[in-house]
Amino acid sequence: SIVFRNHTMKLAPRSIIRLIFISHFLANTMISASLWVPFYIDVMGWSLETMFQVQMIFQAFLIILEVPSGYFADKFGRNRMVGVAAFAYSIGTFLYSQATSIPAVILSELFLAIASSLLTGAGEALLVDNMYKFGFSETERQNELSLYNSVIGMAYGISAPIGSLLVNFFTIRQIMMIGSLTYLTSFVVTLIIGKTQGEKINRELKLNKFFI
Repeated sequence: SIVFRNHTMKLAPRSIIRLIFISHFLANTMISASLWVPFYIDVMGWSLETMFQVQMIFQAFLIILEVPSGYFADKFGRNRMVGVAAFAYSIGTFLYSQATSIPAVILSELFLAIASSLLTGAGEALLVDNMYKFGFSETERQNELSLYNSVIGMAYGISAPIGSLLVNFFTIRQIMMIGSLTYLTSFVVTLIIGKTQGEKINRELKLNKFFI
């Protein structure tokens, strides 16, 4: 059952853990993963050299953003950062679907880099924080972590082939928009998790410095 009290939603611990699974599964989908090269070559009309140059810029964004991402996760809460990551993925993917120039693609890459840097480590650390808070045993924590890692692996393993199949029914730009909606759904789920007092966890527990 769900109880609302002072705008707080209370769920059973297992329900919160499953919401984390759902949110992070959606945030880690890569429905456009197998379509980037066709997008650059066929849709944008770029050469391989231009494609690699833009990807180098993306890698530079990742390196620059990697350090502050951990700070923001500790300061503002890991669930919030996962939510921001999902929202940034949604914006970046949508911008990609509309991009017609190199500057527009680079702007899209910036949002994707922000999302990727924020999501790294924060998801698993949020899960561990919640399990400590709810008093999960060591065996339960290990089992949930194993399941979590399998779910995250499945997110990519399932979504990439689906994207390849969808190209038979939609344009690459349309498939990117579908991906954007997937990330937006993840963002909505993080809002629900935030209503379960999950945002307080990082200030109450200092157990997972190993992760971030």
